[in-house]
Amino acid sequence: MPKLIAIGILTIIIITGLIFVGLDVLDIAEDFRLDWPISAINTVFISVLALPVVYYAARYYRRSGSPLAFGLGGAVLAFGFSILLYGWLSNTDLNTRITAYDSGVFIAALIHAIGAGYVFLNRESISSSQTSRKLTLIIYYPLILVVISLVTWLAHKDIITYITTSLGTHLATRDIVQGVVFIICIATASIYLRHYIKARVDSAFWYSLGLVLFAAGVIFISRGPLESRIAWLGRASQYAGSLYMLMAAFSIYRQTGKAIKKQHKSER
Repeated sequence: MPKLIAIGILTIIIITGLIFVGLDVLDIAEDFRLDWPISAINTVFISVLALPVVYYAARYYRRSGSPLAFGLGGAVLAFGFSILLYGWLSNTDLNTRITAYDSGVFIAALIHAIGAGYVFLNRESISSSQTSRKLTLIIYYPLILVVISLVTWLAHKDIITYITTSLGTHLATRDIVQGVVFIICIATASIYLRHYIKARVDSAFWYSLGLVLFAAGVIFISRGPLESRIAWLGRASQYAGSLYMLMAAFSIYRQTGKAIKKQHKSER
C-alpha cells in the first residue's frame, strides 16, 4: 500500500506540472505568486533530510560496497549542500547562487548515474575491501563539498560566468544543463526500477521514484519565476523526492540490520 500511495503522489505531481505548464503557455493566471520563505523550507525538506540519507548510505556502503548506496549518499550530499549555498548566500550575486545550485544538481546527477552504472553491469560491490571502502568515503564526501565550494567561489570571483548578460544565452545554457540532468536521472531511475523488478530490493524502488521526482523538480522550477506556481510545484516534487530517498535510506538501514543479525548467527 505505501508503494501504491507513493506512485499515486508521483503521478499527481507530474500531471499537475503538465497542467501548470499548459496554463502558462496559454497565459492563464500566470501572475500567481506564493511568497513563502524558500530558503528555510528548502533547508528543512532537502538539506536536513539529506543527513540521515548520507549517514545510512555511507554506513551500508562501507559494509557492503553497494553501488546503490554509493550513488545515493554522494548525490544527496551534493544536492543538499548546493541548496544550502543557494539559499543562504543571499548577499552574493545571482551568478554565484545559480552556479552553486546548478553545479550541485549536475554533480548529483552524475553520481546517481555512476552508482546506477555499476548496478546495470550487475556489480554487487564497487570495492571488495572494507579498508578501501572506508578510504573511499574519507575522500569521496569531502571531495564533493570541495568541488561545489570551489565552483561557487570561482563564480563569486567572476572567473566562471554562468549567468551572462545575454538573457538568451543564459536560458540556453541552463536549459542544456537541466535537460542533461533530466535525461541522466530518468535513465538512472529506469535502471533502478528494473533492478527492483528483478531483485525486489525496496531501496531501488524508492530510489527510482525519488530520481523521477528530482528530475521533474529541476524542470518545473526552471519554467517560471521563483514564487510562481510551477516553481513551487517543482520544489514540492523535490521535497517528495527527498522523502522517497529517505525511504530508500531506511530500506538500506533495515538491510544493514538484517545483515548484521545474519552475521552474528553465523558466528555462533
